[in-house]
Amino acid sequence: MGRDLSVTISSAESFHAVAARTLGFIRGLTPEGSTRKAPSGIGELVCCATNLSLALELYLKALYVQRGDEPPSTHDLGALFQGLSHRARDSVGRRFERIKSNGPRGVSASVTISRGPATPPAWRDYSAVPKSLQEILTRAGDGFVTWRYLFEHHACPPEYEAVEFEYLLLHYACEAVADEIASAPV
Repeated sequence: MGRDLSVTISSAESFHAVAARTLGFIRGLTPEGSTRKAPSGIGELVCCATNLSLALELYLKALYVQRGDEPPSTHDLGALFQGLSHRARDSVGRRFERIKSNGPRGVSASVTISRGPATPPAWRDYSAVPKSLQEILTRAGDGFVTWRYLFEHHACPPEYEAVEFEYLLLHYACEAVADEIASAPV
């Protein structure tokens, strides 16, 4: 099946722009390391996560098309990235690290929505979580599907359910892939 590169890129840019408008709002929902009941902005969070995940999926698929390859039929960001050539992954990874290193320090990069019994589990130390592009995209997985159907989860499951959104790092990933696409010779 043929893919229209310009439509794919334009769509990715639009979904990314919609998501980017809410990044500051999400950062202010809950102070780093704190917990609280579902914030009044849960709709904005779901909208941002869905749009940012879809934007990144489309940017990655545009890289395939730009290089003359058929993108895999998956929403899994880690699989899409892993399927790119070693050279493309390295180039995008370097761009991502450069963008990340120029980003603000000491700000929250992720938010986790969880539901379950009254006693929460022991949370991991996010500062110790690996933050390479491949690892971030693998954790994000099929974020587009997960977040757009978030409302289908149980209101109070018997065990804790958690959905993490590494919004700032996924935003940087979008910028890195978009930059890679823009830098390709015409």
